[in-house]
Order: sequence, then structure tokens, then C-alpha cells
Amino acid sequence: MGPVLVAVASMFLAIACMSLSLIRLLGITNHTRRHDEYGGPNNNGNLKPALILFYSLVLAQAPISSGLLKSIKNDETTVEIIVRESLRVVCKLTTSGTEGAQSSRKLCHELTTTTKYGRTAENILWVLSNSSDQEMAERATEILSRLTLSKETMSDFVVVLQRLLMEPQDSPLRVRTEAGKALSALVRSHGDEFRDKFPDIQQLVTIMGAADDAYCKEYRVVTAEMLAKLCAKSTADDRDRNLLSSVASNALFTVLKAIVTETDMDMRFLASFLGLAVQICEKLATAEAFADAVTGLLPMGNNVFAEKLERIIDEVTNDSDDEICLAIMKSVTKLVTWVAEIDTAISPAYLDYFRQVNIVQKLDAAVEAMAHLERYVVMTGGADEKEGHVTLQTLVETAKNKLDSQQQQS
Repeated sequence: MGPVLVAVASMFLAIACMSLSLIRLLGITNHTRRHDEYGGPNNNGNLKPALILFYSLVLAQAPISSGLLKSIKNDETTVEIIVRESLRVVCKLTTSGTEGAQSSRKLCHELTTTTKYGRTAENILWVLSNSSDQEMAERATEILSRLTLSKETMSDFVVVLQRLLMEPQDSPLRVRTEAGKALSALVRSHGDEFRDKFPDIQQLVTIMGAADDAYCKEYRVVTAEMLAKLCAKSTADDRDRNLLSSVASNALFTVLKAIVTETDMDMRFLASFLGLAVQICEKLATAEAFADAVTGLLPMGNNVFAEKLERIIDEVTNDSDDEICLAIMKSVTKLVTWVAEIDTAISPAYLDYFRQVNIVQKLDAAVEAMAHLERYVVMTGGADEKEGHVTLQTLVETAKNKLDSQQQQS
């Protein structure tokens, strides 16, 4: 790890030692047990005394002395253990649970706005960039995703997260999962600020539609979310809109194919790709482009996309305890409405299928199942008032009206 990590270790120990009161508040009382839960001791003889050193420092709030640094600087194993254990403590302290939420938020703020902790975010990012330790990478990603980062640090964080996702052979699944979540959150909240750190639009479409062995699923999810954000924010004279329009038809087929062939029913994957499909249909694609994309799926079945939408409705209705399920249902409902609105060669067959499977009844069941989730999202601030929050019930009523209108005309 080298001398830089030794300096980083002292910073983490300082944070842990100064945070004893928060440790007690959040219930961190049995460090050894939790260490065992994260994989237990290895066979290295230095582990036990190093852990005792760390725990003693935290519990006694001992100052960090030059003597301590001198004693550990040549012991790489001890340094790594100190950093790993300190990351665990900081990760717990910055987690906003019911207990200690206010203290956690305060610490997240202080870590990047006060001088007493030094260059905390930059040092944690250094660990993420240079450590091959899975748990260190996981914890560092979690912590950084909670902090208010400077523009420069955020930009560097995005680059590191993309590297973790673009090189899946070097990143264990748990690390990729955390990196994917962190990058998705950054795309949703600050995507415009680091657009230049992502590949160009054509490359994003290629990555999004690639097989998992070319680009891991987590990165494909992120690229779909970035494309959806670009579509949502595009304007008539926007350069990105012109580029998106030029690849819209190909992109829509790629998106629909990805949705249809997603056999694992990965909710984050479906949420991102369904959301992108909605944005393309609403902002870029013509009815004919949508029909062409669906026609391209015919080798997989005449009504394959409609069948997939029905399956998703059933699956999500039966498992409606997660906010992401609500997002999925809203996207599916919008796509059902889109199919009912357009007048293309595929419309009669899809509308007949929706009637055969009682899609209206299924949508009503989803509204009932997710009513509590909708209330939760509104009450906890998850609804974006600036964009005008639209409830699932409102979307379903619109879809039902369109379907009824088409039935009366047929």
C-alpha cells in the first residue's frame, strides 16, 4: 500500500476516535462480532494484535501520535486492517438510519466542509482507486456516495466508478453493485455536471445494448439512465437531441429487445430500460419507429413485447414493497398508453392481446397494491414537485381511457 496509505490510516483513526459518542448512539457495541460477519479473521498472525490496537484506540479515544505512525508504517498488514476497520466505522456513522440520523447527516456535512478531518473525501477516493481489497472498495463507495463532494472530487469519483464497471473482471460483483448504485444516483442528481466524463451517445447506445460478457449489467443500467436523462432534458436546438434523434430508432429496438430478453427480472435493470423506452417514445420516436422496433422483435413471438409488459405488471404487483417497483409500474403504464394511442400495423394485435389478458384489471390491481408505496414516496419527499408528481392512479386512468376509446372504435 505504501506510505500514502499510512497517512490515510491516521486520518481514518482520527475520525473513528473523535466519533465515540456517535458510535454509542448508533449502537456499534460489538466490533468483533461484526468483523466475523464480514468474513472473519484470516490466518495472518498480525491480525489479532492489530485489531486490538484499533479497538483500544477507538474505545479510549487515544490521540494519534508520531510514535504510533512509526510503529505501523512498516507493517502493511496492520495498516490495511486499520484502514478497513476505520472505513467500517465511518460507513456506519454516515448511514442515515432512524436512530442517529441527525448525527449521521451532520458528520456527512462536516467530513467535507470542515478542516478538522483534513481531505477526507479525497483520501477515501484514493483508497477506492488504489486498493484491491473488496471490502475497502465497497465501504469507500458507500461513504463517498453519501458525502457532498466538490465538483472536482465528484468528477474524479465518476471516473473511478466507471472504471470499476467497465472492467468487471477486476471488480467483484458486490463492488460493481455498489459502484452501479452510486453512479446511478450521481447521474440522476448531477448528470449534467460530468456529461463529458461519459462516452459519446453512439457509444452509450452500443454499451447499453451489449451482452453482459462485453459490459457488465450494472454499467448497462447506468448508461441507460444517462441516455434517459439526456432525452428528458433535451430541447429542440440541443446538440444531444440531434444526436439522439439520429440513433432513436436503433436505440429503441435495442431497449425493447433488452427488456424482452431480461429473464432474471432484475428490477433495477427493468426500471432503467423501461424508463429509457418511455423517454424515447415521448421525446424522440415516431409511432412508425416504435412499430418498426416492435416488428423487429417478431422472431421472438407475435406479441412478445405486450406479453413482457403483462408479465412485469404481474411480477411487480406481487412484489410492491420497493420504490423501484412504483417507477417500473409507471413506465409500463405509459407504454401501454403509448400503444393505445398510436395507429400502426402492430396496434390491432397488441390491443387485442391487452383485452384478452384483462390488462385494465391488472393495472387496477397494481394501483391498489401500490397505494401505500405512493403515499410513502410523497410523504418522504421522493416525489419531484418541480417536475409535477403524477400518481400511478392518474396514469392508469389515462391508459384505461385510451384503451376504452380504441375498443369503442374497433
